[in-house]
Amino acid sequence: MAPRIGFIISIFLFLFIIPFTLQAQQRGCSKVDATVTVTDSQNGQRGSIKVSTDKPEAKFMLHLLGDGNSSQADQTKITTGTIENIRPGTYDLIIHYSDARYCSETRKVTVN
Repeated sequence: MAPRIGFIISIFLFLFIIPFTLQAQQRGCSKVDATVTVTDSQNGQRGSIKVSTDKPEAKFMLHLLGDGNSSQADQTKITTGTIENIRPGTYDLIIHYSDARYCSETRKVTVN
């Protein structure tokens, strides 16, 4: 019986406590209007994703997670606003602002 109780407590913590903590971290932050432009693969060239914001002072890093993984070994900490050489696939694009005043966000993007 004891392992079952431990499992139930673990599920409770995962479903209730962790999302509450993540939400609390984002309270009080300002939303930034980010424009995401996807260039699809064509003629043997791989695609790209470009991010721009309405607040030039809002410095950000891009993290790309997904099933296509490009030839770049590590796509985290892309600070130029553009990730290039992306294989077709569906990705989670995380826009993380270095200033806590701005809300980080995750978007689903597809490169064809």
